[in-house]
Amino acid sequence: MSDTREYVLVLVVEDNNERVSDFRRWLAHPSIRLLHVKTGDAALRCVETDRYDLILLDHDLDLQHPNGRLGQVNGTNVVERLVASRVNRMTPVIIHSMNPGARNRMFQRLKANRFAVEIRPFAEWSDAWAGELREDLLLEFQADRGSPQ
Repeated sequence: MSDTREYVLVLVVEDNNERVSDFRRWLAHPSIRLLHVKTGDAALRCVETDRYDLILLDHDLDLQHPNGRLGQVNGTNVVERLVASRVNRMTPVIIHSMNPGARNRMFQRLKANRFAVEIRPFAEWSDAWAGELREDLLLEFQADRGSPQ
């Protein structure tokens, strides 16, 4: 997080609005900004154009596709783009997908490429755990800026 931004930037890749509302509530703080995208395509554009302090990544994206099928770009495609990109491998990625097979494959691919990655299925998120995550983000941000805690 060593740049001139005055806030922590979190990319939320999730197509479920209720989950996004929960992420916004859990990470609410004046020094944290969430950028929410619903599709894999939008996520790919984001990781190519900006730097994030945390990426929250789902697998099964584009669920609002007009014909009811999954879209063409999912979390696995986002992972492949992250691996191929110059994204800082220390940027934490939390895979919150409820799809066990896909999330495990995504995790293994990122881990094999030395990303700071963990799995935290959405159903396992809680106010307490998310509060700890928020505080850790803020502590790291303050440390990088040389600000007092």
